[in-house]
Amino acid sequence: MRAPFPSEHQEQVSVFREAAIRAQADPRWSMLFAIPNGGKRNIVTASNMKKEGVRAGVPDMFLPIPVGAYCGMFIELKKRQGGQISSAQRAFLASLDSRYRAVVANGAQQAIDKILAYLEGK
Repeated sequence: MRAPFPSEHQEQVSVFREAAIRAQADPRWSMLFAIPNGGKRNIVTASNMKKEGVRAGVPDMFLPIPVGAYCGMFIELKKRQGGQISSAQRAFLASLDSRYRAVVANGAQQAIDKILAYLEGK
Protein backbone atom coordinates (compact mmCIF):
# COMPACT_ATOMS: atom_id res chain seq x y z
CA MET A 1 0.00 0.00 0.00
CA ARG A 2 1.26 3.47 -0.96
CA ALA A 3 1.79 6.06 1.76
CA PRO A 4 -0.74 8.90 1.56
CA PHE A 5 0.39 12.34 0.49
CA PRO A 6 1.22 14.71 3.35
CA SER A 7 -1.50 17.02 4.64
CA GLU A 8 -1.30 20.78 4.14
CA HIS A 9 -0.19 21.05 7.77
CA GLN A 10 2.65 18.58 7.22
CA GLU A 11 3.69 20.38 4.03
CA GLN A 12 3.84 23.73 5.85
CA VAL A 13 5.83 22.24 8.72
CA SER A 14 8.31 20.98 6.11
CA VAL A 15 8.63 24.47 4.61
CA PHE A 16 9.45 25.95 8.01
CA ARG A 17 11.94 23.19 8.83
CA GLU A 18 13.73 23.94 5.56
CA ALA A 19 13.55 27.68 6.21
CA ALA A 20 15.23 27.19 9.61
CA ILE A 21 18.07 25.24 7.98
CA ARG A 22 18.50 27.76 5.16
CA ALA A 23 18.40 30.70 7.60
CA GLN A 24 21.77 29.60 8.96
CA ALA A 25 23.37 30.62 5.65
CA ASP A 26 20.83 33.24 4.51
CA PRO A 27 19.08 35.12 7.34
CA ARG A 28 16.33 36.31 4.99
CA TRP A 29 14.74 32.85 5.40
CA SER A 30 14.25 33.54 9.13
CA MET A 31 11.78 36.30 8.25
CA LEU A 32 9.25 33.85 6.74
CA PHE A 33 6.15 33.59 8.93
CA ALA A 34 2.80 31.82 8.93
CA ILE A 35 -0.55 33.59 8.84
CA PRO A 36 -2.90 31.43 10.96
CA ASN A 37 -6.01 32.16 8.95
CA GLY A 38 -7.43 28.76 8.09
CA GLY A 39 -8.42 25.58 9.86
CA LYS A 40 -11.39 24.34 11.78
CA ARG A 41 -12.18 26.19 15.00
CA ASN A 42 -15.03 26.27 17.46
CA ILE A 43 -17.59 29.02 16.92
CA VAL A 44 -16.37 31.22 19.81
CA THR A 45 -12.75 31.13 18.63
CA ALA A 46 -13.80 31.73 15.02
CA SER A 47 -15.93 34.70 16.07
CA ASN A 48 -13.12 36.19 18.17
CA MET A 49 -10.61 35.75 15.34
CA LYS A 50 -12.95 37.46 12.89
CA LYS A 51 -13.29 40.40 15.31
CA GLU A 52 -9.47 40.50 15.48
CA GLY A 53 -9.26 40.92 11.73
CA VAL A 54 -8.89 37.43 10.28
CA ARG A 55 -9.95 37.55 6.64
CA ALA A 56 -10.99 34.78 4.31
CA GLY A 57 -8.57 34.12 1.49
CA VAL A 58 -5.40 35.51 3.05
CA PRO A 59 -2.42 33.34 2.03
CA ASP A 60 -0.70 30.96 4.44
CA MET A 61 2.74 32.56 4.59
CA PHE A 62 4.46 35.88 4.07
CA LEU A 63 8.11 36.71 3.48
CA PRO A 64 8.56 40.44 4.24
CA ILE A 65 11.78 40.78 2.25
CA PRO A 66 11.92 43.29 -0.59
CA VAL A 67 13.42 41.92 -3.80
CA GLY A 68 13.53 44.01 -6.96
CA ALA A 69 10.19 45.75 -7.45
CA TYR A 70 8.46 43.58 -4.82
CA CYS A 71 7.93 44.52 -1.15
CA GLY A 72 7.51 40.89 -0.12
CA MET A 73 6.12 37.51 -1.09
CA PHE A 74 2.80 35.86 -0.17
CA ILE A 75 2.57 32.07 -0.46
CA GLU A 76 -0.66 30.07 -0.54
CA LEU A 77 0.31 26.48 0.20
CA LYS A 78 -1.74 23.52 -0.97
CA LYS A 79 -1.19 19.78 -0.64
CA ARG A 80 0.83 18.20 -3.40
CA GLN A 81 -2.12 16.07 -4.47
CA GLY A 82 -5.59 17.53 -4.88
CA GLY A 83 -5.10 20.94 -3.30
CA GLN A 84 -7.39 23.62 -4.76
CA ILE A 85 -7.55 27.32 -3.98
CA SER A 86 -10.90 28.69 -2.90
CA SER A 87 -12.66 31.59 -4.60
CA ALA A 88 -11.78 33.78 -1.57
CA GLN A 89 -8.10 32.84 -1.92
CA ARG A 90 -8.18 33.47 -5.67
CA ALA A 91 -9.77 36.90 -5.09
CA PHE A 92 -7.28 37.89 -2.39
CA LEU A 93 -4.29 36.86 -4.51
CA ALA A 94 -5.72 38.80 -7.45
CA SER A 95 -6.24 41.88 -5.26
CA LEU A 96 -2.56 42.11 -4.39
CA ASP A 97 -1.01 44.72 -6.59
CA SER A 98 2.28 44.53 -8.40
CA ARG A 99 4.22 45.49 -5.26
CA TYR A 100 3.91 41.93 -3.90
CA ARG A 101 4.85 38.59 -5.37
CA ALA A 102 1.95 36.19 -4.74
CA VAL A 103 2.16 32.49 -5.56
CA VAL A 104 0.29 29.25 -5.06
CA ALA A 105 2.54 26.28 -4.27
CA ASN A 106 1.51 22.65 -4.41
CA GLY A 107 3.57 21.03 -1.68
CA ALA A 108 6.56 22.03 0.41
CA GLN A 109 9.17 21.50 -2.29
CA GLN A 110 7.37 23.74 -4.76
CA ALA A 111 7.01 26.44 -2.07
CA ILE A 112 10.73 26.21 -1.24
CA ASP A 113 11.63 26.40 -4.94
CA LYS A 114 9.43 29.48 -5.40
CA ILE A 115 10.94 31.19 -2.36
CA LEU A 116 14.45 30.44 -3.64
CA ALA A 117 13.59 31.87 -7.07
CA TYR A 118 12.10 34.98 -5.45
CA LEU A 119 15.15 35.56 -3.26
CA GLU A 120 17.38 35.15 -6.32
CA GLY A 121 15.35 37.82 -8.13
CA LYS A 122 13.82 35.45 -10.68
